[in-house]
Amino acid sequence: MAGTLRRHVRVPLESLVQLSWPDEGGVVNSVTAKCLDISNSGMRVEIKVPIQNRSYVSFRLKGIDFDGTATVRSCVRKNLRYELGLEFLGGLRWEPRVEAAAIRDEAV
Repeated sequence: MAGTLRRHVRVPLESLVQLSWPDEGGVVNSVTAKCLDISNSGMRVEIKVPIQNRSYVSFRLKGIDFDGTATVRSCVRKNLRYELGLEFLGGLRWEPRVEAAAIRDEAV
């Protein structure tokens, strides 16, 4: 039933994503995570360490010209990893047609 509350359809997207965020002490952390899926307003990523809800993260999808800032909406432990729900900020929107073309060009 929760799926019916979503504003945008999630599209599977397997890509590496670089994340960086400041911790509570102001030290900037940076990790490579795995993008699981994406929608017009956010994405779900798999990461080895938790990031606190409402934290701001900068991201860059590798192999795709798409980067920006997001906020952590959820962080759920899944076995030895965490799944983060990220919501894009600043009016940033992912356009599936544009990114799908970029992925196809990258594969050729």
